Amino acid sequence: MKLFVLGVAILAGFAAPARADEPGSRPYVHSGADGVLYARCVPDQVTGSAGRTRVYNVGRDTDDLIETYDWYAQGGVRLGWSPAAGKVAVMARRNGEC
Repeated sequence: MKLFVLGVAILAGFAAPARADEPGSRPYVHSGADGVLYARCVPDQVTGSAGRTRVYNVGRDTDDLIETYDWYAQGGVRLGWSPAAGKVAVMARRNGEC
């Protein structure tokens, strides 16, 4: 029983730092499903939606900036192609939602 409790305590100690939902905004990059487009999201503040989201098209030598948005999504973004509009679609995610 003591070994079981010790094992659970050790696992809990390793799992705690791996949490991705810690408070505070951080810069991140999110790729679309095909890997051709990606969003670079940088906050202006520690919390909130102030910041910039820039969407790039991956090139052989350099990446091309497609769109710039004046917001930051702390929960992440989803990228997709809108055939009707003929351009990339970007949607802000809430924490834990797809």
